[in-house]
Amino acid sequence: MEKIKEKSDIEKLGLTEEPKPLKSGIKSESREIIEPGEFEEEWKNSIFNDARILEQISEEMEAIEKDYEYSDEELAAIQKITEAMTDKIRLLGTAVRQNYFKDIRESALKITLNLRRIADKADPDGVDLLRKMVIKNSDSIIQIMDDESSDHKYAKILSLRIAQEIPEKTEKVIPILQKHIETAAANNSLDETDIKIMSWICAEANDQNLETEYIVFLLNHFRNKPEDYKAILACIEGRAMTIKLMGLRQVGKILGHYKFNMDETDILVDKWRYGGGSETHIPEAFSQNVETIKSIEEKRPGIAKFLMTKFGIYNFGRYPTDLLTKQYDEYENQDLPYGLIVFAEDDHNGVYYEYKEELEKVAQELNDKYLIRIAETDGKRDLMRLLVKLRLKYGKNHKISFGILGAHGNQSEITLGNPDNIGDRSIFPKNLIKYGNRKYDLFEENGTLILLSCLSGQKGAIGSKAAESMNVTTIAPKESAGLESIKLLLEDGKLKFKVKYSHHIKAATFRPRRKKKKEFI
Repeated sequence: MEKIKEKSDIEKLGLTEEPKPLKSGIKSESREIIEPGEFEEEWKNSIFNDARILEQISEEMEAIEKDYEYSDEELAAIQKITEAMTDKIRLLGTAVRQNYFKDIRESALKITLNLRRIADKADPDGVDLLRKMVIKNSDSIIQIMDDESSDHKYAKILSLRIAQEIPEKTEKVIPILQKHIETAAANNSLDETDIKIMSWICAEANDQNLETEYIVFLLNHFRNKPEDYKAILACIEGRAMTIKLMGLRQVGKILGHYKFNMDETDILVDKWRYGGGSETHIPEAFSQNVETIKSIEEKRPGIAKFLMTKFGIYNFGRYPTDLLTKQYDEYENQDLPYGLIVFAEDDHNGVYYEYKEELEKVAQELNDKYLIRIAETDGKRDLMRLLVKLRLKYGKNHKISFGILGAHGNQSEITLGNPDNIGDRSIFPKNLIKYGNRKYDLFEENGTLILLSCLSGQKGAIGSKAAESMNVTTIAPKESAGLESIKLLLEDGKLKFKVKYSHHIKAATFRPRRKKKKEFI
């Protein structure tokens, strides 16, 4: 927590403590009195009660929660939304302060939180206005938390931010938040926000007795809801080490049935956090990963560790269970040709979990004709090790017939690893050119590489470099897009692909220009 050296945050912003509302009306930011009836009428006729705008905000929030990548045009549209609403910030602040219409107040708190997240994407001025409004109305928000009859869903999030960002309010907020936690625990209604509050309070208070009390609350919570992944993630990402360990312990209990030790559990959790998308999607990713592990382990005990060791697969929920068990069963099969599907470990918006159905369709069309081998990688060196292992294992009879590479990127790079993997996380054209100087081909003659990486199909981009350097037909999206479908055709014994990308983005196809290399043994 930052210390105050001179004036308080409120004084620096030119704002003063708000007087208590007069009983006869509602105090506005300009100190005028608004009667309840007048306020209700103004709110009902305002942009904050416009169903079309509220629906648009909900859509933007859903996109932000998935960490959708915006174009410049979309960012401009987002800015218009926040500008239109922050232009009426006075009314929003008034709604937060009043007690006559609690449903409107609750709506105002929700809009404030949503607007702040949307403004973070494209509207710094909007962020500043919203922050000032929250600071100005901090006492009213804290009072909502202290009102036992209130729904604290949104007020508690804002109260935590007030405690974190306005030092002079911290001492006032903490007891109120503690009281709320005790009530929620007694009612068995703790949620992920409550756990974030608990972790922050423990880190601030440094009180062993309080930590012990909160650990008991969490033990009771997980006894009733052992697979509450939102709560588990809140524990893991909190500030207090004891609460972090509670989250890891709970994942360990779930995975312990499959003989994962705590070190292996720590690795899996770390991989799932980087590969599970944004904060709101990660709990769903955790759930899908665990459910897939349960499914494949029931059929083939020990399969999860095998796939982790041999193919670097950690985000199990991305893949069809039948495809994973088949890969395990056919590990030693060197007779059939095979295709390689590689996904980056790092996935900031969780999009790879959406491709499962298409992968299943591809596998069904290739049944008994080609094998499919799935792998994950967290950087260039890891990818190279994988390719060498595959070549040593299967290269005597077959090279790769086709490849699908799922990774985020742009014209000039493909990102495989997480942000901590500095210097090794991305593939650049120069890496492909260097790889192209090798004396053997990675792909079979007439092989195909499908890139699921934004902008990789633009002229001169990494898709064209892959075709030239790796002697393989490469298919890639011309703009930012995900995968819609992959259709397969067998013509004269040759495998061909028709790829459709999302948002009606066209696929670019690049043919190799270089002659076939001589074999090198």
